[in-house]
Formats: sequence, C-alpha cells, structure tokens
Amino acid sequence: MLDPKSIRTRLAFIRYLHRVAVDQSQQPEPLQAASVLTFHDAVELFLHLAFEHCGGGTVPPNFIDYWDRLARAATPVQLSGKVSMDRLNRARVLLKHHGVCPSPADVEGFRASVTSLFEDSSRSVFDLDFDLEQVEAAIGGNDLVEAGLQLAISFEKLLREYDVIGNITGRPFPWPRSSPRHGPVDPFDARQADDERRWTADSVARLASAVSKLALGLDYRRLQRFRRTTPKIDFSPGGQYWAAAPKQPATREDCEEGLAFVIDCALRVQQ
Repeated sequence: MLDPKSIRTRLAFIRYLHRVAVDQSQQPEPLQAASVLTFHDAVELFLHLAFEHCGGGTVPPNFIDYWDRLARAATPVQLSGKVSMDRLNRARVLLKHHGVCPSPADVEGFRASVTSLFEDSSRSVFDLDFDLEQVEAAIGGNDLVEAGLQLAISFEKLLREYDVIGNITGRPFPWPRSSPRHGPVDPFDARQADDERRWTADSVARLASAVSKLALGLDYRRLQRFRRTTPKIDFSPGGQYWAAAPKQPATREDCEEGLAFVIDCALRVQQ
C-alpha cells in the first residue's frame, strides 16, 4: 500500500490532466484530437497508481494488460471500461504514430468513458465516492450555476458521510451585552440568560466547525472561496435539499478550482 500523501498528490495530478483533456475535447476540429493523448496519459497514470496501490507486482508491458493483472493483484479489483479503453489506446496510436485524427463522435465517447472509468474505479480502488460527471459536464457547457450547485451538494454530502461538522451559516448570534442600551446582563432575567446560552452554543458550534476542517489539513482560504461562490445547501431528514444563492456569482475558474477542492477534500477525509 502506498503512502496516503503520495496517493493524494498523484491523484490530484491525474484529475488535473483529466480536466485539461475535457477542455481540449471541446475545442473545434482538429484541435480536439489532442484530448485523446491527454485522456490516455491520465488513464495510464491512474492504472499505474492503482496497480501500485493494490500490490500488482511487476508493471505489465502493455496498456490493456492492466485489467487482468489488477484482477490478480494482492488486493484484487475488477475495473470496468476495458473495451472502451482499448479503443482509446488504438486511437492514440493512430494519432501519435500515423497522424490519423479521431472523429468528433469518437472524442465525445472517449470523454464519457474516461470519466466513467475514473468515477467507478475511484470507488473500487481507493474507496472514494464523489461525482465528477455532472460537474464537469456543467463546466464544459458553461452552465456555471449548475456546476456550483452540484459542487455544493457533493461537498455537503462528503461532510455528512464522514461525520465532519459542516458549515455554520447565518449571522453569529449577538452577545447579549453588546448593545449599551440593554445595560448589564441581569442573572435573574430569564430571557437574557437564554440569550447568553444561545450565544455560547453558537460560538462553540462555529469554533468546532472551523477546527474540524482545519484538523483535516484543508486550506481554509480555499474553503472560504468555495463557500463564497457556491450555494448554501440544507438537507431535510428525507434527503431533499434547499439551495440559497451564493454570495457572488462563480466564474469558470471558480468552478474548476471548486472541483479540485472537493476532490482534495474527498481524498483527505477518506484517508
């Protein structure tokens, strides 16, 4: 088994390559053909990381052999997508060694199949559970409102699944003696005593929320940026949710950074 920090670092780079490939796949012909090379690089790096993590032994000589070798590894896993990745590998050889560009339909198919492979394999190999396809599709279609919504939902589900104290929203409950016109707190005034208890509980909850995230090693500045540009999500006991508008509209850069942030958080809390 690999060091968790090494896994996080390498997976973050793989996810970055995948996002680059998605952007390339949405360029006009023939520029979109470059995505085949980047998708293939991302998949090969992922397979190699999975192979090391599962104790596969000697690295297989051929790209397509990873599936069979992973199934026989010390910690065996059954990966999906072998047929579609074989097609990607053949398209990469045709492009790189013979100059044959894939069709737009092929590029679209590779984008979908690679994304599906990463989602399924992240669960089976690294025990991660986060959705990329909806977010990346929304970013690719420039639907930044939907991208922000899906990011916020994924992040809140992540915090709940791993029992991390979530976001404490709304204005802090005011300290009961903060207003001079109210005068000093009367210990025999039930309403003032209740306000003081609420202020204490609110302060402790906010502190616990911040500490629980810092304890995971999350970058608090990235968290604050994420909160500003994504909706506030509240879940009901039945699993339904309500979304409030973010403090500021998200740019494409905000959404891409938010995607990287959620991925990093998922890896950290899982470890």
